[in-house]
Amino acid sequence: MKYNYKDLKSKTVDELVMMYFDKHKGSIPPFLGATLDELKEVFIYALLNDIEIEFPKVTEGIFW
Repeated sequence: MKYNYKDLKSKTVDELVMMYFDKHKGSIPPFLGATLDELKEVFIYALLNDIEIEFPKVTEGIFW
């Protein structure tokens, strides 16, 4: 599916995240410290460039 920046920019972060994960079938990771605008740009970039974002795996005990 082709995307364009103008259409993606008008979407909410929630919509962008769902579009991304519909395409890449992943789980939604935590983005600690990111603003909504920063998140929006990350997902727009990933969708426009067909990039799969690699998220760190959370292992048991990491938050102890």
